Amino acid sequence: MQATNPRRAVLWLAIAGPSLIAGGCGAGSQSSKTVAIVGHTPITEGDLNQARAASQVVQGVRLDDAPAVTKSQVTALAQQQAVIAWALNHGVITRSAASHVAHQVIQKQIAPQAGGTAALSRRLSQNGLTMSQFQAYVSQQMILQAAFQRVTGKVSMPTTADAYSYYLKNKAFYVSPPEDLVRDIRVKTHAEATGILAQLKHGANFAALAARDSQDQYKRQGGSRGWVQLGASSALPKTWLNTVMSLKPGQMSIVKGPLGYSIIEVQASRAGAAIPFSAVEPAIKAEMVQSAKEKAFDTWAAGLMNSEKVRLFVS
Repeated sequence: MQATNPRRAVLWLAIAGPSLIAGGCGAGSQSSKTVAIVGHTPITEGDLNQARAASQVVQGVRLDDAPAVTKSQVTALAQQQAVIAWALNHGVITRSAASHVAHQVIQKQIAPQAGGTAALSRRLSQNGLTMSQFQAYVSQQMILQAAFQRVTGKVSMPTTADAYSYYLKNKAFYVSPPEDLVRDIRVKTHAEATGILAQLKHGANFAALAARDSQDQYKRQGGSRGWVQLGASSALPKTWLNTVMSLKPGQMSIVKGPLGYSIIEVQASRAGAAIPFSAVEPAIKAEMVQSAKEKAFDTWAAGLMNSEKVRLFVS
């Protein structure tokens, strides 16, 4: 049997892509209507709604349940059931082993992300699910992941030459964020900030005023925060980031924060620099091998669907 690592659990939503992204329906509505048959096993609307509800619990947000996407959802669910049957019949993993791993995943990963066991229970209740139903759903995900690992186990790691070729074709993605050289003076009131800004505009020395008046830890270095990253990866608070990005070198502005008001100056700007291949080679290889595995699995699963003579009853 191939082991499944609970700390690296990749739920089916991540394997199958957006086709099963759904939610919002109660788990038990219209439960008897058959929407697909895999081999001799029917899949009902209740099964579909339960999968929707469980995926919504995992996602933590209300997901699309529009009728227009129902066929793709049913197709994905039928594919899941075909893969699960194959994995169990071929001894890839047992139901008891999958249930054990699922329990670990719920306790160590899903519940903490939901805010604790009590919060997870509330979320399950809101989506019309019991803990035992959710445990069964996560157990299925463990079977699916084990099948994914077995089917894609022989996918080889790309060579350095292949990874470098990928890097050259996608160099725009391997650039460090732009940066600004920033300094600030933080005071308690807007009136104080306005007064200091007026002094600065009349030629006062920024570093000297920061050393005298600033109330943050940067005062000892003349208010300098050094080079700070811009864009989505920036560690700056959103209001700060928006202000900094609106300023050109030499410009200043006042920003309100949780601890007072700050006079911010952008001293210089520099564009993002290309990240050398050596720094991103491992990440590129991991991305390429994962993409190859997903492609191989999708091709294999499509063939399995044909061999199992899956029938769909949705338009």
